[in-house]
Amino acid sequence: PRSEIQVMGYTIRTADYRYTRWLTFNGTTLAADWDTPISTWGEELYDHTTDTGLDLDMCVGAPYAET
Repeated sequence: PRSEIQVMGYTIRTADYRYTRWLTFNGTTLAADWDTPISTWGEELYDHTTDTGLDLDMCVGAPYAET
């Protein structure tokens, strides 16, 4: 059931990139917690023009990763 969902991924895609952010999800309100930094479980960024197999998550390494 939806009430048991704890994490939800939200994705934005352009012709060249796909970015996904995984957030804590409230199964009662059916909404993500966008405002609390600790609510982010992970992020993914892929370049569809150079990484057609989506093997290189650009959020993991420089120059795109947070430092």
